[in-house]
Amino acid sequence: MSKDFIIIEPDPIVRIDLEGTLMHDFPLSSINIGETLGDVQDALGAAARDAVLFVKGGMLLTDVDLLEAVKTLAARGCHIVSIGKVEMLDFVSTCVELPFTTEMVLEAVRPNTDDSRDAEV
Repeated sequence: MSKDFIIIEPDPIVRIDLEGTLMHDFPLSSINIGETLGDVQDALGAAARDAVLFVKGGMLLTDVDLLEAVKTLAARGCHIVSIGKVEMLDFVSTCVELPFTTEMVLEAVRPNTDDSRDAEV
């Protein structure tokens, strides 16, 4: 299965771990990676409805521009996965806590049922 993934994560170890997991399990997929919103701005603008965005949860609390971009993607129907739990988001997201396992990441990416998006992984 091919998917479009975008990762916004300042920690290089977390980025590499996510990228490796996604490349292994979704080898035909597009993966855009950056430390900040600016690093992946073009990918966010071109993200298809079925894209999956992994974003450091704490960044959503401190970067207003990033939060607005993520809200726009969520409204478009993209699947948002926060790395670390963030309370009081006003859009649907899935959470993957650190340290995460390969299975946790894959569970967060699998097609969602009605109940799965708000569930913590």
